[in-house]
Amino acid sequence: MQEPANPQGIRDLSIQVAADGHRLRLRGELDLRSASKLTRAITRVCSEGARHVAVDVGKLEFIDSTGLHAILSSRAICEENLCGFTVTPGRDEFRTQVGRLLEVTGLIGRLGFRRSGRPDKRADG
Repeated sequence: MQEPANPQGIRDLSIQVAADGHRLRLRGELDLRSASKLTRAITRVCSEGARHVAVDVGKLEFIDSTGLHAILSSRAICEENLCGFTVTPGRDEFRTQVGRLLEVTGLIGRLGFRRSGRPDKRADG
């Protein structure tokens, strides 16, 4: 597996509130050092009453298995709080190590992806 380039983990995690929910934009690396930052942010926005959370991984440069677990945990936190959960960009817009890892692990077909504000159809139905 590729080594992370940034020892600081996620350089930026910004939360934007939009009319259709909350968008968390991730930059840098989602790995052992930074994964808990994502789940804490998801927990916070859900506890504040978010109805939908979109996690934008388009600017991530690296993700490892801990980062994948954080994304799945984030989805579970949203489900527990009756909050919608999607990942952006759309499943066919990845060209990086992040997209490749989502593809080889099968998460491309299991996570809800959205592009241009509209949910993509899931591969499993």
